[in-house]
Amino acid sequence: MAKPHMEKSALSALFNPVVELLPPIPLDVSHLTARDGGVAGGDGAPGVDLAGKQKLILLCGPGATGKTTFARWLGEQSILRDDGNPVVMLSMDDSRSLCGYFAPGGVAAPPAGVSSRTWFEQALTALERSGRSAIADFGGGDRVLLDLAREVPGLHLALAARGITPVVLYFLSSRAEDLSLAAGLEGLGFQPEAVSLVLNCSRVANPARDFEQIRHQPEYQSLLNRGAIEVWLPKHYAAAAVEHRKQGFVAVNSALNGFDQYRNERWLKVMQAATARISSWLI
Repeated sequence: MAKPHMEKSALSALFNPVVELLPPIPLDVSHLTARDGGVAGGDGAPGVDLAGKQKLILLCGPGATGKTTFARWLGEQSILRDDGNPVVMLSMDDSRSLCGYFAPGGVAAPPAGVSSRTWFEQALTALERSGRSAIADFGGGDRVLLDLAREVPGLHLALAARGITPVVLYFLSSRAEDLSLAAGLEGLGFQPEAVSLVLNCSRVANPARDFEQIRHQPEYQSLLNRGAIEVWLPKHYAAAAVEHRKQGFVAVNSALNGFDQYRNERWLKVMQAATARISSWLI
């Protein structure tokens, strides 16, 4: 005997009370959409205002954490500003990789046979006399600052007494051991007021997740409690194309092909947002 046919609408009605009791299931797609780890500058007030002061911007950290990329970007921004007082570019990197992106003589580096330590002290004396700000790109694992801080207690105060305001940017990957240099300098009493923790998003898949461990390290939290400001260095999706041409990020844009132009333009905008809280430290 055939079963009586039930109308579709009536069948659906039987399940309505059950469906109404079931909560909607949230769909988490953060692992698909995460790009730069929230690099829009972050929450919080801007850092101490250093506008108009002579600054020594120290780019510190292990190799492959973004120091030279940042120096290239910041040096180009200074040139484009064209206020008649461009920043001095100093490179203590043995590979001299920074020098290839600027005009001859645009980056000062230790000459052959002269130690980075001796040359850096000479450069500081020259800076004091010139009144110009400077960017110092230290090579990965460089001990120049550690040795100087050990021999000159309160190094940041000694620099300030000469009219030079130190700005320290610690570049970090997701490895907890990257904090060693920052912890060492802090332990030696080198504690400038202007300190930033720069998280390089280029080598991680999900910055918010992958940086979780290092951001919870006691040394990291101690720096934040002392007033350090986080900066999330965005990944440049056209980095290879830019580096191949050995030009500045702005200058190279017209030479890029296809979507690389859009990738480069977006990176430049995100960099401005990412560094907004420390903008007076940089230019």
